[in-house]
Amino acid sequence: MCGGCTLESRGSSAPPRCQPCLEGTWSSCSESSQGGGLSVQPPGDQLPRARAVAVGRALVGSPDLVVLAPCTVWRWDPGHPTCWGKLGVSGFPLGWTGSEAPVLFLCRRQCALAALRDVKSYLTKEGGQIAVFDATNTTRERRHMILHFAKENDFKVFFIESVCDDPTVVASNIMEVKLSSPDYKDCNSAEAMDDFMKRINCYEASYQPLDPDKCDRDLSLIKVIDVGRRFLVNRVQDHIQSRIVYYLMNIHVQPRTIYLCRHGESEHNLQGKIGGDSGLSSRGRKFASALSKFVEEQNLKDLKVWTSQLKSTIQTAEALQLPYEQWKALNEIDAGVCEEMTYEEIRDTYPEEYALREQDKYYYRYPTGESYQDLVQRLEPVIMELERQENVLVICHQAVLRCLLAYFLDKSAEEMPYLRCPLHAVLKLTPVAYGCRVESIYLNVESVSTHRERSEDAKKGPNPLMRRNSVTPLASPEPTKKPRINSFEEHVASTSAALPNCLPPEAPTQLPGQPLLGKACL
Repeated sequence: MCGGCTLESRGSSAPPRCQPCLEGTWSSCSESSQGGGLSVQPPGDQLPRARAVAVGRALVGSPDLVVLAPCTVWRWDPGHPTCWGKLGVSGFPLGWTGSEAPVLFLCRRQCALAALRDVKSYLTKEGGQIAVFDATNTTRERRHMILHFAKENDFKVFFIESVCDDPTVVASNIMEVKLSSPDYKDCNSAEAMDDFMKRINCYEASYQPLDPDKCDRDLSLIKVIDVGRRFLVNRVQDHIQSRIVYYLMNIHVQPRTIYLCRHGESEHNLQGKIGGDSGLSSRGRKFASALSKFVEEQNLKDLKVWTSQLKSTIQTAEALQLPYEQWKALNEIDAGVCEEMTYEEIRDTYPEEYALREQDKYYYRYPTGESYQDLVQRLEPVIMELERQENVLVICHQAVLRCLLAYFLDKSAEEMPYLRCPLHAVLKLTPVAYGCRVESIYLNVESVSTHRERSEDAKKGPNPLMRRNSVTPLASPEPTKKPRINSFEEHVASTSAALPNCLPPEAPTQLPGQPLLGKACL
């Protein structure tokens, strides 16, 4: 049984750029030397500086993966970056859940209040948008405390509760998830198992489930029953909450393996060109054959193979002699006017564009093309479908592979464009508790290197993110910049001399409820 909640800031004006982070926020608590009181040390400086903060989880034996999932999806999506505050019991002795330790219960409450103060600071002063409060909220009293806090500060609240009565799933969760928790880093398995079972028994004594039919009918919430067998959703209020529901309904905790690799070496790789749609080189075809042998040796049941719609990935998949599915969303990042050019040609032809991309590779958008940020948004359906699958092999391209890898390994927007994803290697990803285990498997076929390190002396200039809101690209190859147009009226005024008059000498009378749509033919 597991309940939780997220908080959103209503109408917070977040800065256009951020550095999202998922580091936990911990509160230390100790007995005071004077009078046996409690001394609570709030996290303070340890609060990650991100755009969203996490609020609320109650846990009695169900998979953490279900509850912590929204943190991952927002962490990866800079549109709603998220900070996750985990309320652990760092430094508490085993057996703290018993009735003989009321002082520790009081300490946990004080820690929760300290974490909520950090939430308030984050959402009101640091540009935060979303918070996931990772704590034990199994009682209505605790949830009312969170609701009161949210009402005082005008935050929205969304509760997540995972309920599981299957003892085999609970035992598996304890072994796979809780024993790798920081709470048990210095304990052996037997001690940790015994202590956590005591926690479950303690929580069960006071556990009050979310009740969308009676007591909690006005709350926004989702109940995940038996690890996704059934869902109850109540009063979803906005897009963020609907995304939480969407994500939780797509993930699972069954054992699986995800294989990621790039296509075999292409002709454009040999020539140092980016983009385009070239076929495989001779070494690329050798890699495709080696990949086929590798997949056969893995002896995977019901393996699904996904490719992009470009020649290089399709030719690589053809060698497997397995059914494969083409995804347009897996196509390489669109380089716009720089397609099929080498980096040297880009530097000579578009020096400003070259410098801007070196300055900020993640947010930079090629003229008429895409940025890594655009690519992240494009790949969201692929990510959701990957979460639903079991064994999958994804054959894709360098930028796409970086985005997928950044999602599963929880890499920041700054790190993502520089992840090393060589040709002719397979990355084997195995989702585990609190992360993902990665193995790099090289198939012993030579290839060129397409990796470019971060430039140390990149040109300093305007933030390339400005292009998102500009009619004209920030670094246009034209010698004379076009004036920025801020409204439709300005556009009409600037072009009216060159446009034919499309209105009759006397304009028609405007009918009630039927406004004129324009003043000139565009």
